[in-house]
Amino acid sequence: MNLHDRSIRSLEAAIDCASHDSRAENLRRITDLLVVGSEAYSEEALAVFDRLLGRLIREIETKVLAEISRKLAPIKRGPVGVVRTLARHDEIVVAGPVLTDAEALGEADLVDIARTKSQAHLLAISQRARVQEAVTDVLVRRGNDEVVRVLAANKGASFSEDGMGALAGRAEGDETLAERMVQRADVPHHIFCKLLVAATSVVRERLLAALAPDARAEALRILERVSVSIADQAPEPRSYGAAIRRVLVETGQGEIDEQVLLKYAGSQQTEEAVATLSLLASVPTDTIDKYLTGEQFESLLIICRATDLTWSAASAVIQLNRSAVPAQTIDELRQRFERIDREQARQIVQLWQTKA
Repeated sequence: MNLHDRSIRSLEAAIDCASHDSRAENLRRITDLLVVGSEAYSEEALAVFDRLLGRLIREIETKVLAEISRKLAPIKRGPVGVVRTLARHDEIVVAGPVLTDAEALGEADLVDIARTKSQAHLLAISQRARVQEAVTDVLVRRGNDEVVRVLAANKGASFSEDGMGALAGRAEGDETLAERMVQRADVPHHIFCKLLVAATSVVRERLLAALAPDARAEALRILERVSVSIADQAPEPRSYGAAIRRVLVETGQGEIDEQVLLKYAGSQQTEEAVATLSLLASVPTDTIDKYLTGEQFESLLIICRATDLTWSAASAVIQLNRSAVPAQTIDELRQRFERIDREQARQIVQLWQTKA
């Protein structure tokens, strides 16, 4: 055993025997010594500091650990083991400084902490000068609104294609996040378009206002192209005037009832079935058509209940112009239909009639 080893062993023995107050003071002194000369120390010396500090931080109160974390966080060549320990501390006052600044933390450390620790830990990581894709993937998936907003504003954060797509998906319901995303230079063209098109007119104006003049002009050109494309691809609105005339001619207005609806629905004469339900319920055909092409089963059930239709007729309406509806869904819809109060359904339909 050489003199250096004996000195280290002696120091470690002294640390183990020291009182609590002495341990805290030794921790401060050794930390200060490390911080002052960290750039000059050899890797062997740094390993010794790591070993000593690792022994000293055991059973030290949070206040002192937070102080040590603040001192170690900015140095480029820190004691890796101690920094990792501090970064995983449950108290963010201890973990926060090294999570945000310590270069000793590697990608694997950050990914593991992002997967397991609190939102406060995730927020600290999102503020790092550089955040790798593997880390942002976890932050976008686990982080709360504050975390992803800070991350989106961090120019040093890198995103994978999946991560950027997930971030854009969250931005559809978060105006602040959307505004920060459109100001990033690394947002792919198709996601940039998606953000603008999905935004409400008010939010879109805010997004455009946040852009530089050149970028704003390009965004307006994108919106114009997308709007034209959407208009070109949109189906022509269905006209039910002829179908209403056919129903009236074939049955006579006074003879329109549930059996007529069932006849048209059973033979998949969708336009005539919609026209019949419109006449029975006094609800515009375009309203019924909108519910038929969407997933608003509840609205169709309310119309059928208000019109005193049986479940057989309501079920036929539900399945108009659709591929096979699963039996479980049909059973659930029947239960919902039977729970709807007729008088309340009539009041709702009357409100729709007033707005029509």
